[in-house]
Amino acid sequence: MSKIKALINPVTPFQQNAPIIYCTETKKCAFVDPGGDIEILLEV
Repeated sequence: MSKIKALINPVTPFQQNAPIIYCTETKKCAFVDPGGDIEILLEV
């Protein structure tokens, strides 16, 4: 089973997707094209 997962989060008033790719083992993550609303993404 893959240890890499993705969360898709809508941001900005246009509800654009801002994926967060993360490792279930290490809990390290990366934002992919976050666009805006970084506060929302940091909460996730």
